[in-house]
Amino acid sequence: MEKLLDEIQESLFQRAKKSMEQLTSKAEDMESFNRTLEEKGGFIKAFLCDDVTCEDQIKQETGATVRLVPFQRKETGKCVHCGTDGSQMVYFARSY
Repeated sequence: MEKLLDEIQESLFQRAKKSMEQLTSKAEDMESFNRTLEEKGGFIKAFLCDDVTCEDQIKQETGATVRLVPFQRKETGKCVHCGTDGSQMVYFARSY
């Protein structure tokens, strides 16, 4: 019984992981951010600076909000909104 439960758990995990990968896109600027949001939807990985103004403006312009901020800062890059270097990777999505 324990082996069966482990197999079920692994199967569910792999299915959820595959779904997450298919629903997650990456954006490097607001043009690609908007295009992805309109055409595909789902989650968008993008860099965001620490300035709350950028997050607020993205929300006002697109309706997308930050859904996840990874605990570990593995990568840094340019803010999707203002271009500030050293911004952290976050995940955006719209609420429906």
